[in-house]
Amino acid sequence: MEMKFCQSCGMPLTNEVLGTNADGTPNEDYCIYCYKDGKFTQDMTMEQMIEHCAQFTDEINRNSGQNLTVEQMKEQMRQFFPHLKRWKNDIISNEILYILLPDYAAHEIVYLSQAIASDEFALKENPKYVNKAVAPTMEPVKSIGGFRTLPDYSFETMPDDYAALVLIGGFGWSTPVAEQVVPIVKKAIEKGKTVGAICNAASFMAKHGFLNAVKHTGNGLDQLKIWGGENYTNPEGYIHAQAVSDGCIVTANGSATLEFAKELLTLLENDTPERIEMYYQFNKQGFCNLFSIE
Repeated sequence: MEMKFCQSCGMPLTNEVLGTNADGTPNEDYCIYCYKDGKFTQDMTMEQMIEHCAQFTDEINRNSGQNLTVEQMKEQMRQFFPHLKRWKNDIISNEILYILLPDYAAHEIVYLSQAIASDEFALKENPKYVNKAVAPTMEPVKSIGGFRTLPDYSFETMPDDYAALVLIGGFGWSTPVAEQVVPIVKKAIEKGKTVGAICNAASFMAKHGFLNAVKHTGNGLDQLKIWGGENYTNPEGYIHAQAVSDGCIVTANGSATLEFAKELLTLLENDTPERIEMYYQFNKQGFCNLFSIE
């Protein structure tokens, strides 16, 4: 007999743990922990369900004969859960995905990710967007400075839908692993997603022809030409500015982390234009210049 699974949490379904419909009859799709009296027992996203279920990793290992770590269990669930009935149409469209290659430039993430997650007082209770790190694999990815980041997704497990794709610069864009990002960017542009690329990531965009139809900038026109070669056919679209936004694509040079953040925050309408400008000026001018004492 084919094993059935709860279409919410993925646990094996037996008659003893079937959920109930509004009229009290058994529900064949969900367990009693997820669905009772015709409605879900908890309002949560797929990722929140994964975090909840991962608490029972030891119990799942005992029952299944596996020996997975909590992170391995989460990764397995991220691959399995999108096929469950409850989550098939659960589009994770508010995630901002940061592509981190080995030896990435950690400082280029700071201003954007901080404004996404917090205001000037504290972490946002209900942020409009959620930051997520994407790396070639689920192994920790090292920054130029030696810090290691544990990715939320690998290239294989990243969601198809998201709010923005942000390519963080660093030395990895000149290595073979960067070629794995080409189809990811191509699909994002075809779908009209917001795409940001800073420092060497902008040069990578030129190398693969992604800047040929938009105004753009980067680490200087000469570098874009060197990296781009014959694939870069839009030197007249280059603007010698810290950051440039055109359509759904934002580019910046490696010293423009703040300008890069401002353009993306504006494009994503993360806050009002006035508050985005205030955030920019506060970090550009500094506290003492902005709030001088006479």
